[in-house]
Amino acid sequence: SIGTMTDITERKEAEYLLQKSQQLFQTLATISPVGIFRTDEKGKTTYVNPKWCELSGLTPGQAMGDNWLMAVHPDDRQAILNGWQQHSSKGENSIAEYRFLRGDGRTVWVMGYAVPEVERGKIKGYVGTLTDISDRKIAEIELQEKSRLIEAQNEQYLRINEELIRLSEELNHARLKAEESDRLKSAFLANMSHEIRTPLNGIIGFAHVLSAFDLSETERKEYTATLHLSCNRLLNTVNDILDISKIDAGQTPVKPNEYNPCKLLGELFRLQEPNYKKKGIELILETVEPLVGVTVFGDEQKVYQVINNLLDNALKFTPAGKVEFGASVQGNQICYFVKDTGIGIAREQQEFVFGRFNQENITLT
Repeated sequence: SIGTMTDITERKEAEYLLQKSQQLFQTLATISPVGIFRTDEKGKTTYVNPKWCELSGLTPGQAMGDNWLMAVHPDDRQAILNGWQQHSSKGENSIAEYRFLRGDGRTVWVMGYAVPEVERGKIKGYVGTLTDISDRKIAEIELQEKSRLIEAQNEQYLRINEELIRLSEELNHARLKAEESDRLKSAFLANMSHEIRTPLNGIIGFAHVLSAFDLSETERKEYTATLHLSCNRLLNTVNDILDISKIDAGQTPVKPNEYNPCKLLGELFRLQEPNYKKKGIELILETVEPLVGVTVFGDEQKVYQVINNLLDNALKFTPAGKVEFGASVQGNQICYFVKDTGIGIAREQQEFVFGRFNQENITLT
């Protein structure tokens, strides 16, 4: 018989080394403090170590293939699959944080890290680790919750602060309004006491003269006219006070109607001309021809009252010269005016005098 002999020492040595290597891997995987897993090129699980099983709550048999996904928290499954597909399609390392929902109801946070196994330029599978990060995630969640509570408290404090600022502004506004009301009250009382006392003194004085002395007819007529003028002045002052009270109480309704400004100005001229002649002041009504056929829609009585008051004031503060008044057409509006050669109002005071009870010179002289 004929036989051959082949030296297989090298092969046996290689097999022995491979066996030793596998035993070493198995030993290391068994005692590893982290989970270890292995998959084929399609990502299907082919191996898990005891620590992986401890973390997931699955047995090695239950973890094979795609079954391991059943242990992943339902809220995390799709994100894991999307991440795996994205990285595996490029042959990249992948890392992901997710939760295992164990059969005993416990939730375990893990961080999975996988790298491709390459043989002769081709990926034959993946090997990876699984680390328990539950403590860190719990701390992060607690920190996030505390941060959320702090943020909510800060928002509440901001709202409270804004409310305090608003209340402070309202209080300050109320204080200023109260101070302004007090100032207006003082100015009103000062003005009204002067305006009422002056005609009253005239009424009392001339009433005494009329009753206590023998007077000629001319003197009696002169004093009676002065007494009548003081009575009218006092009546007008009281009427002004009543008008102000009605305005403040919102009881002065505006009653608009159609009226002719030419007719209104003519009536004012006829009313005021005698007063001006007595003082020797010329009253001029400027030409109103452009207004003859014009009709205005507004409260005629209020307009009449305003212009009449301006004419009274112009007469009061014009010691000599003239007072002119009238109106002009400006677009679809009428502009009324009163101008005089009196003492006038300083430019810096022209806005101030339109305030309640304000006048340029608050002294009673």
